[in-house]
Amino acid sequence: MNPKKKFNQLNLDPDHARPITRRDFIGHGLMSGFAISMVPSTLLAMLKADIAHAQTNCPSGVSANGLLPLVVMDMAGGLGLASNFMVGKTGGAQDYLNSYDLLGIPDGMNPKNVSGQVETRFGAPMHLTLSRFLSGMNSVMSEAARANTKIMTICHSSMDDSSNNQLSPLIVAAKAGLVGSVLPTGLGVRASQSGGNSTVPVADAALKPLPISSGSNLVSAITMGDALTGLSTSQRARIARAASNLSNSQVSRFESMSQGQQFKILAGCGYLKNSDVINNSSGIDASQNEHARAVYSGVNNNGQNIEASGANAAAVFNTLMGNVGPSAIVVGGCDYHGNPQATTDAKDQECGATLGKIIELAHRLGKPVVIAGISDGGIAYLKGERTARSDSGNRSLAFLACYKPGGIPAPLKSQIGSYTDGQAAIRDNFFATNPSMVAYILAINYLNLSGRMNLVDSVIPQSFPRDKINEILGWART
Repeated sequence: MNPKKKFNQLNLDPDHARPITRRDFIGHGLMSGFAISMVPSTLLAMLKADIAHAQTNCPSGVSANGLLPLVVMDMAGGLGLASNFMVGKTGGAQDYLNSYDLLGIPDGMNPKNVSGQVETRFGAPMHLTLSRFLSGMNSVMSEAARANTKIMTICHSSMDDSSNNQLSPLIVAAKAGLVGSVLPTGLGVRASQSGGNSTVPVADAALKPLPISSGSNLVSAITMGDALTGLSTSQRARIARAASNLSNSQVSRFESMSQGQQFKILAGCGYLKNSDVINNSSGIDASQNEHARAVYSGVNNNGQNIEASGANAAAVFNTLMGNVGPSAIVVGGCDYHGNPQATTDAKDQECGATLGKIIELAHRLGKPVVIAGISDGGIAYLKGERTARSDSGNRSLAFLACYKPGGIPAPLKSQIGSYTDGQAAIRDNFFATNPSMVAYILAINYLNLSGRMNLVDSVIPQSFPRDKINEILGWART
């Protein structure tokens, strides 16, 4: 239909001409939130005539049966995970190294030599007294949440301080069919293919997470902003359709725009299918949910719960609720070398608390969740001390955590891969120096936890050796 005819259906001021410029759109309230948050210049100069193609390729809005909510926790900078989790040799995580003195654990606290040094309740062992990551988790998790959480680790190498590590399993999960009921794509806190810092082994523009900078940014985009609160749901839906049609008929430079693809998917896939949420943001605004407010409880001097209003909380809450697909959050500042122990301990604590809050919120909402923890690089410590000496990508570690309300079986293996007595990840297996294979290991274990191993062949490339799948499963095969 001609876009001009579409605008005849809208309740615009009869004493004014139809909006034709960005200023006109703002004057009529048509670009408040909906367009301004998503369009960097003007609506009429953004998309080329390709919306119909996007609509025919939209995710269904209904996730494949059994797929669990997935959050990718990206710790940017090269966190010292191998100084918090205990890494072991080929016999498993508790096949302890002769020394961990370059991993921040003095010989006098090596569990191989001294008993009572390890916490194993989560599956993957963690140092009981030195792991601030463990204390961060425990600081925010209830006993019921801890009881139904298990973690496995993956020993590998990666590039230090680089966004080019293909570690994120997010797009693989989306390809498997994990989509949202409100916004088919997931959310990210960075405008990258993964929504986080590290990248993905396979890109798909139609499944790229929508970047948000805050919870209000998401609410504004979904509901089309406060300026339209006086309009009915049907009127708002017609505005969304009209905006989509204008995009389809009048623009030419979409591919060159950084957020063009995102807007195309949002306009073509999200708004047209979700008029029921246009007038009600309570189901997508984490700061309006009592459980999210309790878990994300950072309050500023004005009494505002700034943490529950943040981008990480918005991504986690909406992923758990099934409103969006798989999402990525980022903990920045994890580049440790040159920083004193007090600083790195505080960052370990923050990262552990970040994981713990995801799990605790899932517990309070009665939802399962899988969390893939990744970081770009690792750390070597001063010998016998817990002071970071230098970046050390061959001391990398990733983890996969799972919470299920009804309980989760203990992992068959709490560690995939291994370290050597040289205190570095072994390099002679197929994934040790290949971050993309680590992403696929995370994805395969995610599918296994979801009970959907039948999807492996459709989303995991043949370059991943099929005869190794049983070796990289942390839990019994489903």
